[in-house]
Amino acid sequence: MRSAKVPFIASWRGSSGRAGPTGSSVSSDADWAALWSRLDPGSPPPAADFSRSTALAVFGARGQRSVSVVSVVDAGDRLVVRYRATPGSGGSAAPYSIGLVPKTDVR
Repeated sequence: MRSAKVPFIASWRGSSGRAGPTGSSVSSDADWAALWSRLDPGSPPPAADFSRSTALAVFGARGQRSVSVVSVVDAGDRLVVRYRATPGSGGSAAPYSIGLVPKTDVR
């Protein structure tokens, strides 16, 4: 089976108190609001239409400078998320990168 690159609809990057390294997928308004409230408390989540999209999030370790989703590939039975983490000089914040992609049931 051939792999196909999945396009990004939107993306967000920043840092928060949520530490990784870990990743997650979000496919509902309730889960999106819950995730965003941990990333940016008091701020409404960015608009996302979960009837047509899925959010894929990657969280870096505390002290890393940045983490970014480089690509998402549909490998048929799974999505392969490639990301890049940049080491930092310490600190208590952890970077995150979220990519909104077309709706998928593949995890």
